[in-house]
Amino acid sequence: MEYEQKLREEDLHTEKEIQWKLDQIKDLSGKSSNAVEGSETYKMLDQNGLVALRHQSEGMKGRKGLIKAITRKLNKLEEEEKTNKHRKELKLDENQLDMYDCVLTYIEMKKELITHLGEGPAGSFLEKYHIDTVYEVANLALKSKQCNEPYEIQLSSGLRLKNIDHKHGFDAVDEATGEYYEHKPSSDTNNPGGTINDDSIDKIEKCENLEKEGYLILGGIDKEKYTFNIIYKFPLSIYNQDRREYFNSLKQNNANKDKQTRSTYSINVKKSIKLCNLFDLDYYVWER
Repeated sequence: MEYEQKLREEDLHTEKEIQWKLDQIKDLSGKSSNAVEGSETYKMLDQNGLVALRHQSEGMKGRKGLIKAITRKLNKLEEEEKTNKHRKELKLDENQLDMYDCVLTYIEMKKELITHLGEGPAGSFLEKYHIDTVYEVANLALKSKQCNEPYEIQLSSGLRLKNIDHKHGFDAVDEATGEYYEHKPSSDTNNPGGTINDDSIDKIEKCENLEKEGYLILGGIDKEKYTFNIIYKFPLSIYNQDRREYFNSLKQNNANKDKQTRSTYSINVKKSIKLCNLFDLDYYVWER
């Protein structure tokens, strides 16, 4: 009854949908533990549905294994909810993430050009303007593991930012808000990370002294399709204290060394989410 009441309070379902959900819980409660855990319906149950199934199963003979499985799943969902409490949707112009499709379709374009002009004229045209060379350079740059600048431009376009092409400093700025952005495109497609190389107190203070919040972008690149699969946006301020602690610790370790260890501050998604939760700040995610 409690589950039915919650479904009605949500005001998201028709009477028919509510009855279907209640019937599913009742049906699952009468099946074997293995059948329940293996069913798609069980896998789709939210926290309220799992609690309702546990209540239905309690006291029934041979349900201890299922109740333990439900409890484990509930604990996992609660942990995920706690971890993701500051997760918000990142809105961007997805069309801009297709800006390098022209490189992917070059071979098809070349074939079509030959079909329409003939092999000789098409070949002369391509040779005159060195279009094959342009393609090879573009392809090389987009596949490179050392150079991610094309993807920084892509991130700025997708987030509607003005790209900054200076060698040192921030990578982009939101001209409407004055917020600065640091881009970290990563070849780790699904779990992007990055580093702040040669980190220093000056660099840290530059982030601490921003008039408005700055942001760090972690993007997982799909280098077969020249685009992104996932993009995270984290407040830059969450790293300030941790960067200082890392730098001071490294400075102490280097004090008695002839060969100094380079200051390289590592950033990954797990650390960033943990810091957002610590400082009670939101972060933003876009997934393909």
